[in-house]
Amino acid sequence: MNKKLFFIIAVIASFLTSYFLFTRESYRNEIRNENNNSIFNESDEDESVTGFPMEAAKWYYEQRAFPLGYIPSNWREQALNHIEAYNKPKYLRKVSLALTWNELGPGNIGGRIRAIVVNPTDANTVYIGSVSGGIWKTTNGGSSWFPLDDHMANLAVCSMVIDPHNSNIIYAGTGEGFNNYDYIRGAGIFKSTDAGVTWNQLSSTNNSSFYFVNRLVIDSTTNSLYAATRSGLYKSTDGGNSFSNAASSAGSNCMDVIVNYTSPTTLFATFGLFSQSYIWRSTDGGNTFDNNYNKSGTGRIEIAGSSSNPLVAYASFMDLNSYQVSYMAYTNNGGNSWSSITKIPGPATDGSASYTGKQGWYNNTLAVDPSNASTVWAGGIDMWQSLNSGSSWTPITRAYGTDFHPYVHADMHAIVFAPSNHDVIYNGNDGGIYVTKDGGITWNSINNNLFITQFYYGAVSPTGTNYYGGTQDNYTLKSTGSQNWNMILGGDGGVVEIDYTNPNIIYAEQPNFTFFKSSNGGTKFNYAQSGLPVNSSTHETTDRTLFITPFTMDPNNPSILIAGTYRLWKTSNGASTWDTLSGDLTGDGSGSSGSYISAVTIAKGNSSVIYASCTNGKFWVTTDDGSTWNERDNLLPPAWCTRIAISNNNSTIAYATFSGFLANKKVYKTTDYGNTWTNVSGDLPNIPVNCIILNPYVNGYLYVGTDLGVFSSTNNGTNWIQENSGLPNVSVADLDFRSSDTTMYAATHGRGMFSTSLGKSITSTLEANNQVPVNFKIYQNYPNPFNPSTLIEYELPSGGNVKLIIYSIIGKEVTSLVDNYQSAGKHSIAWNGKNKLGQDVSSGIYLYSVEFGNVQLVKKMIKLK
Repeated sequence: MNKKLFFIIAVIASFLTSYFLFTRESYRNEIRNENNNSIFNESDEDESVTGFPMEAAKWYYEQRAFPLGYIPSNWREQALNHIEAYNKPKYLRKVSLALTWNELGPGNIGGRIRAIVVNPTDANTVYIGSVSGGIWKTTNGGSSWFPLDDHMANLAVCSMVIDPHNSNIIYAGTGEGFNNYDYIRGAGIFKSTDAGVTWNQLSSTNNSSFYFVNRLVIDSTTNSLYAATRSGLYKSTDGGNSFSNAASSAGSNCMDVIVNYTSPTTLFATFGLFSQSYIWRSTDGGNTFDNNYNKSGTGRIEIAGSSSNPLVAYASFMDLNSYQVSYMAYTNNGGNSWSSITKIPGPATDGSASYTGKQGWYNNTLAVDPSNASTVWAGGIDMWQSLNSGSSWTPITRAYGTDFHPYVHADMHAIVFAPSNHDVIYNGNDGGIYVTKDGGITWNSINNNLFITQFYYGAVSPTGTNYYGGTQDNYTLKSTGSQNWNMILGGDGGVVEIDYTNPNIIYAEQPNFTFFKSSNGGTKFNYAQSGLPVNSSTHETTDRTLFITPFTMDPNNPSILIAGTYRLWKTSNGASTWDTLSGDLTGDGSGSSGSYISAVTIAKGNSSVIYASCTNGKFWVTTDDGSTWNERDNLLPPAWCTRIAISNNNSTIAYATFSGFLANKKVYKTTDYGNTWTNVSGDLPNIPVNCIILNPYVNGYLYVGTDLGVFSSTNNGTNWIQENSGLPNVSVADLDFRSSDTTMYAATHGRGMFSTSLGKSITSTLEANNQVPVNFKIYQNYPNPFNPSTLIEYELPSGGNVKLIIYSIIGKEVTSLVDNYQSAGKHSIAWNGKNKLGQDVSSGIYLYSVEFGNVQLVKKMIKLK
């Protein structure tokens, strides 16, 4: 089909579209609360945000910002340094449970992509940047993808560019600077000189000016690299070794920059996000910039230039009141003058007057056909095209609705032409990456082995290979063992629970406690909200509740579920009916504003024992199935409690985890129903802790999911080790344990789902003898400090091979005291202060390591002379 015929069909389709668009209310059932009005504080000091952008992002942000009111700008660097110093011992061979993770997918769903670059001579070699999943590459046009560096210092890759003179040189800018609540702050610009195999941070960008790199571009005539960042427009003429502010008078929030190849080159850069915006221009190859154009009352400007006619550029402007694109402009004389063009007519599929919806600050992208300066593309909620320089527009794709345009996921962020074949166009959006190979007539998802899905929660069947999870903007998903997952419930997903006696029964939710039940393994879901206060049109609860409402299944009776809004709700008959289980537990009343219940858990072995927490730090316990509630938050931090885990064997013992950035206040333990709490954060870094699992077979073995992967403790929280072998430095949203095969599952917010076996750490533990210790542990040597000798004691829960080795403080082996089988029980070994040659060692700090099974415990001691 030629483009002229395609244009005629598209015009007809545009006319017919009005008959098929969803109403505002029905669209809300597809994507809820994604388009609320937004006002942001653009302060670079604390990166605080106010207003109401997408509720999903708001939910993600607020738990991390409370109670400080902001997310510290340097949290990631500090945490990585802390982990390197305290949670990754360099010299001792094994100091943890040595978990190894396996990727489960989904590899076909995708997640938000803002950066796409295509090899200049090969349309099938493509690099993408995921906003929370790092850099990926394909060499076969998207038939398969592979990650390039899962452990680079920052995985929030939002802009990329290839050196036009050397395709092995690639730059990646980190940090999502569009002020959506779930943005991740970056760590500058990274550079690869070997086609993405290795990446190194440009030291010149290791500062606050490069926390948010929105766009990268290279002027091929001078090989100058430009970076549009939240702090301004920066220029490097030496491959990134140094940068200077190229347009200091323009101010901050540089959102976009393009190069038009006049002679000398013309550059356009846009400034302003939620404040009055401007286009600045350079006509001397970037040496100087002047204020070129603005439209009063507009914020973010997206701009695109023509490759075939360097005098042509297009721009879209977000209205500061409606947050929709309210104005579009065009220049055909290099910016000497600008004229308005037809605004894309809309309505968008959400009923808004603009194709971006009320998210012109978020999903807004332009591109010009490299072969034809009159053909321009625009992406918002859907994708549109003009063949006449913006005089008229036709829709190209549709994310919602029933018309016949090809489906492409909503919320566009990048439209990129392959330099060697302009019929090949890649599109990055909230659902990953799509491609057309016929100039836009047909589109296909190429999320193949692209593991960048953002989960909120995960769940697994009691046996087999059925896995589930609720995701951000990508539905509730199910896998039957393949890495290609299926959508089983539309919209944003939330918590999922599987009936452990009948895995065909599945409970799931959409945002704001829109609750569903399936009795056939997820083939069909029905609303299950009888007794709940709901809006009859949207099915959302009218209770004040979190965007992702916490609910849990009773481990003693799968027909019992408990959910939390600002009060607790309970069903005892598989969600046929619901009743209140408590009054307001937040202390904020039942109004439309205030705090929320953030976690709820039922004790195994005693369904009358329930623990519940709130976003404002309040914590409650009932031991009589909700007849009375006792506030038990004394000594707990005033932070957002993310998860509660109760001991399988003793309901008086429970652990609570906390989000936010209050240092050393991450994990707490109670042994008396919350009357008292002990801080067991140990040496965890200052990062949000999102979830916790207790090893059901070994007391004191703990696992937590954090914003930088999984950490384990074998000594009840005194020491923690990062367990990221096979797992990226990614946020872990949920941990699940399956007893049938002693497997733990991690649902991540940015890299899909993973599994690891706990079997090895479990089989070397308990013996059914009361006189045998239940844990492997070591004691502090005595005396300490010592001279000339000291006694080292440890306990073994079962018989097995034991190694006791003395190390110097720098990790060099001094002597070996034990390397043989020992029986269960307590053992005492004396060290005479001599090395393996029989020589007295000098004064100083030494380490003694006791290795049993696959676990190694270490303590320090001091020898004095």
